[in-house]
Amino acid sequence: MHNFKLTYKEVFMKAYRTYRGKDVNMLTACSVIVDTALANQDYLVSKRAVWASPFFNNLKTRIDGSLDLLGTDVAAEQRQSTQFVLSIQTNAISDLQEVKIQIDEDFKSDKIRHEEILKNLGYAVYYKNTRSKDQEALVQLLFRFKDNLSPTLRNELETKGVSTETLDRIVSYATDLHNANVTQERLKNIKHTLSAEILAEFNALYSDVIGIAKIARNFYKGNPSMLEAFSYTKVYNKLNVAPKPKK
Repeated sequence: MHNFKLTYKEVFMKAYRTYRGKDVNMLTACSVIVDTALANQDYLVSKRAVWASPFFNNLKTRIDGSLDLLGTDVAAEQRQSTQFVLSIQTNAISDLQEVKIQIDEDFKSDKIRHEEILKNLGYAVYYKNTRSKDQEALVQLLFRFKDNLSPTLRNELETKGVSTETLDRIVSYATDLHNANVTQERLKNIKHTLSAEILAEFNALYSDVIGIAKIARNFYKGNPSMLEAFSYTKVYNKLNVAPKPKK
């Protein structure tokens, strides 16, 4: 007769992970939220005194220690690629807007060429959604821009006055974002065997950060950017931005 009885560890591992997704992504999202809390510590403490120093610092130390349990290399690479994905959006949109305004003005007397350039570079399809912080649209626009910025088109834009440095930065955003995505995909495929004690700490960290985020969002009601910064779902989703395969 077969023995189907599971050990405590097996039951714990199968049934008690209180969060969805990869452990490293959950911990990194929590780390990003705590970083935001640290950057706004004075205001948060004025609203909730028990968050006074070293509350957030201690929580950050716990998260860093948990990330290290997954492997130093994994933790470092995950944090590096995550920070890039989170920081690229503002700079990329700014540069894309800068180029579009110049195209609009430089080619306003040639509507056909104007529309052709915007279509080739991806503005016609993706730019509107990019302005509303649509991550997928931004990725698609950057890759379309990079792929279709031929030497001839680049020369045409630069002759009109568009900065070479700005064009180079936009192209680099696409390349760097691709590399960050490759890293993220590789990290997703790394398997980790956690003890019941370690998983219990992961669950506790997740619960603690979710609680902090929920309270902080109430403090910042009416402030969209801070509501987003303290949204676990939005922060987590930004860790997994990847371009869809071309049709």
